[in-house]
Amino acid sequence: ASRLALPLVLFVAAGALCALPWLKARDPLLHAAAILFALSTLAKGPVGVGVCGLTLLATIAILGEWERLRRPAALSCTVLFLAITAPWTLVMLAFPGLDDQRKTWFQRFVLYDLLGRVGPGAHGDRGTFDYYVKYAGFGMFPWSGLVPAALWASADARTFTHPGGRTKADRFTLLVALWAIVTFAFFTATMTTFYHYSFPLGVPCSLLIGRYLDCLVSDPKKRVAPA
Repeated sequence: ASRLALPLVLFVAAGALCALPWLKARDPLLHAAAILFALSTLAKGPVGVGVCGLTLLATIAILGEWERLRRPAALSCTVLFLAITAPWTLVMLAFPGLDDQRKTWFQRFVLYDLLGRVGPGAHGDRGTFDYYVKYAGFGMFPWSGLVPAALWASADARTFTHPGGRTKADRFTLLVALWAIVTFAFFTATMTTFYHYSFPLGVPCSLLIGRYLDCLVSDPKKRVAPA
């Protein structure tokens, strides 16, 4: 592990230096997101990219803004993401070493840790949607009691039916609501369950709860459903 640490640090540093031109170009936040997605993929695999990608696609589909996928930054971000993640992936695919169970990197990480957890179940607990309801409820208590009302309040009719009436806040609220729903649905659908898989729900749920509480303070009439 120590022999791999220095090359890995140098590799990430080189990738960050190569990314500087993109960060100074148009849509710097998208390119910064591509770098973060790439680093998360190197650390824990493509799960984070998959969940966020499904969330973005669902948001674009609901808003009907498919032209966003044709932006030049979409292509350059993809190239930047692959430039950071592809070399390490290709090296590990070619690496002939075996782990303690006599498995290659592909057999262990891709087939067992990734696909095995989603499909037949590799290890850990088993459960249905109530598994994450329980642990997320404990983890966010007492604010978890406001999550259903916050989700309901986020379903503002303007977000879905009146394109001219959508504000930046409406669009962001839709994105965050779908972020929570997609994250919960994805981890519920996997056969392998761990209580810490509920951690990613904390961020979108906290944002929705904060919005809901702000609505209560500013307008007490919006306690369950938006006007």
